[in-house]
Amino acid sequence: MIRNSFILLCLPLILFLSGCASLNQSQCVSADWSDLGSQDALRGKKSGYVAEHTKACFEYDIMPDFAAYKLGWQQAVMAFCQSDSGWRFGRKGRYYQQTCPQGSEQSFLVGYGLGKKIHSKEEEIREVKQEIRNLFRYSLAAKMTDQQHFSLSSERFSLSMDLQLLELERFRLYNKASALGLVP
Repeated sequence: MIRNSFILLCLPLILFLSGCASLNQSQCVSADWSDLGSQDALRGKKSGYVAEHTKACFEYDIMPDFAAYKLGWQQAVMAFCQSDSGWRFGRKGRYYQQTCPQGSEQSFLVGYGLGKKIHSKEEEIREVKQEIRNLFRYSLAAKMTDQQHFSLSSERFSLSMDLQLLELERFRLYNKASALGLVP
């Protein structure tokens, strides 16, 4: 009974720790290292990310094919380092790790910068909308004086104006991205 309880208590920790590895045993055994390098480059990982795979596969006595990984990574990183890829990466709110070589980084950063700004504006818009909803719910639930109702209504109005400005800024950024051919 105690042994079963111990196993049940440790199971979540074991599952959590095993989820941290970049690859599991079957992935290490069947890995196409060139393809894996390519996938990592397209996800914005640096070529040194192979160290994570090495650490994961070391547990199973499997050594990555470093040459194949690097070749796959080098071929794919040029596709990643384009402005449209930067746009998609920024729109998802991903963090750029200076993966691109200097010659192609500027193109990537143009798209990334716009995508990241729009992502940030959309986060701000969500937060302001949530704050407006919260104030509205509060105004319905709470017993307030006329002065408190007026103050709350004024705050909601002010937030609504902020929201319109944020949406206008997002629209302006989309137009800029569209002019650059980044918006699908």
